[in-house]
Amino acid sequence: MEIARDRLYTFDEVKEILHVSKATLLKLLGSGELQGAKIAGQWRVSGADIMAYYERMKHRGGEADT
Repeated sequence: MEIARDRLYTFDEVKEILHVSKATLLKLLGSGELQGAKIAGQWRVSGADIMAYYERMKHRGGEADT
């Protein structure tokens, strides 16, 4: 899946992109490890933030796949 830097992704889309569970994604967002914002009570994450998180995981040897 190609990630558009200027697009806002829904919670479910981010789960799919990062291949993580709901609990893991909530933990990432809650801790600030992955930047996101609640808009009208629903999480949104920018493509730029997803890409930044992915790059950090790559350098740390994490398992983020896109």
